[in-house]
Amino acid sequence: MALLHHVAALLVSVTVCLGTERAGVPPVAISSGSRDICKGLECPQFTVLNTTDKWELRHYPLTKWVATNATAMNKQEVGRTMFRRLFQYISGANAANVNIDMTAPVATKAIPGQGPNCESEFIMHFMLPFTYWQNPILPTNPAVYIVQTPPMDVYVRHFGGFATDDDYLENLATLSTDLSTAEIAVEGSFFFMAGYDGPYTFINRRNEVWIVKQ
Repeated sequence: MALLHHVAALLVSVTVCLGTERAGVPPVAISSGSRDICKGLECPQFTVLNTTDKWELRHYPLTKWVATNATAMNKQEVGRTMFRRLFQYISGANAANVNIDMTAPVATKAIPGQGPNCESEFIMHFMLPFTYWQNPILPTNPAVYIVQTPPMDVYVRHFGGFATDDDYLENLATLSTDLSTAEIAVEGSFFFMAGYDGPYTFINRRNEVWIVKQ
């Protein structure tokens, strides 16, 4: 599987270099007891299509985000810079000079480089609150932009703790191997890392890796 080869290269890199759907009316954030993984924050709507002891398959409809990107050997090098840009946007660095509520998760799309000694592209996303979907407020920082992800089905593996690059990549490798063993076809050129908690949440933290189904 192509993604598994990319994951192997990224694991080496850590130590060596490391829509077709209409926007319409915004959907309602999921909130159903234990399934409220966003802990009171607005988050992308999704439908669970299948669950095993190794992964969960979800369908996400078209979703609107504010995003920024950077290129580096690993996410740790640029994560704080990207987060700061997006946090400044929701804190008033936008065309309306208004504060915008934080959402969950912080989702980072990773497009691995082609070898162990080349950089990868990282695109960090905050979901726009649903009230802004039809008329998004534009950022004032040219490095920040509004984007939408098309409808997609994703395989998800979750884990706890304060996630490092190593943790995401190890869980990604496990998920990729499990899907390959099950002969499930997936998108092999990128994946997502998702974190649901702020820095002052110390227990019951949730992190996820997403691989898009072909």
